[in-house]
Amino acid sequence: MKTKKLKVCADFCSTGIWNFKTQSMIEYSELPISAELKERFDDWIWNYDTKFTSKKTYMLLKRFEKKHNKHGLQLAKDLKKELPSFEIYYVPEYHQTLGKPERIK
Repeated sequence: MKTKKLKVCADFCSTGIWNFKTQSMIEYSELPISAELKERFDDWIWNYDTKFTSKKTYMLLKRFEKKHNKHGLQLAKDLKKELPSFEIYYVPEYHQTLGKPERIK
């Protein structure tokens, strides 16, 4: 993989891992990460797709913001542990907007 700068951000039917520069989704097969971490990303996206967003607006429901962002931030931290040479950012999501990317150290 060429890029070493990734962001973690939920989107429908995605892996939740993106090329920071091009904004293109990264497939799990492109990264040397554990099956357990891939499964946790899948669970996070599944919750986002099926439980945490409005079926009318496709926006994150306010009551799930804290839980969704806490889980996403932890995934970003765990991704950094598995890919220590990569720059990893987490992009929080709120009811009607995305937050500022936060670099994971």
